[in-house]
Amino acid sequence: MWFAQPSRCLVYSRRDLQTRGESVFSKRAGAVVCLAALAVTSACGADGDRSLGTQQADATRIAPPDFGSRAPEVCGRATQPLSFAPKAVDMLLLFDRSGSMSQAFGNSSRIEVESQLLEEWLWAYHDRIRFGFQSFPRPGGCGQPSVCCVDEPQVAPASFTAAAVAAAIEAASPVDGNTPTAQALSTAGSFFAARPPAGAERYVLLSTDGQPSCLVTGVLGQEVIRSGQRLEGPCVDALAAVRGLRALGIKVIVLGIGTDLELGIQGAPSCLEDLARAGGAAREAADGGPSFYSARTPRELELALQRIFGALVQPSCTMAISQEAPDPNNVSLFFDMSEVPFDANRTDGWNWLEGNAGRVLEVYGAPCRRLERLQVAGVEIRYGCAPCETPGSCR
Repeated sequence: MWFAQPSRCLVYSRRDLQTRGESVFSKRAGAVVCLAALAVTSACGADGDRSLGTQQADATRIAPPDFGSRAPEVCGRATQPLSFAPKAVDMLLLFDRSGSMSQAFGNSSRIEVESQLLEEWLWAYHDRIRFGFQSFPRPGGCGQPSVCCVDEPQVAPASFTAAAVAAAIEAASPVDGNTPTAQALSTAGSFFAARPPAGAERYVLLSTDGQPSCLVTGVLGQEVIRSGQRLEGPCVDALAAVRGLRALGIKVIVLGIGTDLELGIQGAPSCLEDLARAGGAAREAADGGPSFYSARTPRELELALQRIFGALVQPSCTMAISQEAPDPNNVSLFFDMSEVPFDANRTDGWNWLEGNAGRVLEVYGAPCRRLERLQVAGVEIRYGCAPCETPGSCR
């Protein structure tokens, strides 16, 4: 079926009408349009002649129906910019100040080098990461045979806390005694549990130079077997505390400092490896290295902190759409006016997040790396356009 306009013919088939569905035509309106079109046998003027059967049309011209505000989508007519800015991040710095942190590290001590580098990086990122600070163990002990007590966070994660965190770092001199990692993690969990997340992603950065050495349960000699290796009670307790944080939606990043980690003194690598894997933010170990960030030299510590903080403020390759797409199959994604191919394999292009078609999309491979490297100025989606699936077919 077709309708003529002064300058062109518009052809609407039965499928056209059915495809537009009740969002454009009611069933009655569709029938009226069909009958009206059947009454017309030709109308195109200079554009050419069309006929239906043997009937001839007069010069009557029928205007196309007025869709009003319910017009069908036209490819590219409706667009929506998307935000790919990183989410807000709360990070609690869990700072080991046990006696072993006073050992030599380059031309200074472990704690002095870490303090200096932390201050430099927190000033660089304080406008993008809401830092908090908690050192352990607590000076003076708490009545136990060894220094196994911890304080509440000295600085709560909040906006623009660089000065307060820097002051707390400078005040955190080494304390003789053990390493109450499990207690520090548990205290951080209690702190976060009492505060709603407020839309921010929450992290704990555990920086330490060795294995936990304080029991929470008080059961001496407690151990488990993992992959043929023995994990003593303090590590078991720390692992339980990390899992408690994950249950709250908080990720734990583990940073190991010093040569003890390389030599395997006190079994630290196997314990920190377990904590990093359980923490939900393990290092991408493409080089075959550990899941925790290992810093055996001051330079390695500087690079580790750079990678940790830099990853948190990267633009996100997952983007939510403010208004759900009416037809997820007819949406195209554009970076700087160039189309990004749809990828059913989710390796190099874009696709809808599983279970969130029309609401949340993900970008993979080279396009994601462009976002992360800040090589994209603008992102938008266009409605009514079937996406391309190969770079050569993209607009």
